[in-house]
Amino acid sequence: RGLVGSEMCIRDSGKSAAGTASIPLPENRKWVITMSLTAETENLTDAMGLLAEKIQASGGYVESQSVSGTAVNSGRSPSAYITVRVPAEQLDSFVEDVSGMTNVVSSSRYVEDITLSYTDTEGRVKALKTEEARLLELMEQAETMSDLLEIEGRLTEVRYQLENYTSTLRLYDNQVDYATLDLTLREVAKLSLIHISEPTRPLY
Repeated sequence: RGLVGSEMCIRDSGKSAAGTASIPLPENRKWVITMSLTAETENLTDAMGLLAEKIQASGGYVESQSVSGTAVNSGRSPSAYITVRVPAEQLDSFVEDVSGMTNVVSSSRYVEDITLSYTDTEGRVKALKTEEARLLELMEQAETMSDLLEIEGRLTEVRYQLENYTSTLRLYDNQVDYATLDLTLREVAKLSLIHISEPTRPLY
């Protein structure tokens, strides 16, 4: 079956979260993967230290992070909200690591197929580079100043478009190469008892 539109969403809960990430995707496509995890720990400081080690070991990096409730007399349980970028091929093992050192209570996984957009952008870059080369040839052959100015004007426009489409390709590459994991980590006095249920069927 094909995906509904170009996206697939899978939701699950408990320790089966790590398994959810292992559903195979068709090859030769450009996939953007985003996961959300909510987890508990009895010691937020220790968990954050272990998490930093796992991120470094996976070749990933922290895109954003905020910690709250750690101040004395704050009246709130300590918690952290972290967005991690992990190499896509390392995502499954990284999620397993997180599940092993914390109590994962819920997870969601979103998959978007951007193959058509990527291919279209690649085609535009190729066409613009071809036009750029042709315009450079025409500049050398221009016989009048008006012709030269007209060619230079078009060349400036082509190079501007080329820069934009090339930047878009770099953005796509980053989105595909590095999966995004949004992690909510809460410190609790007692870990929740998680009921392991059958995974929700993917929407495709």
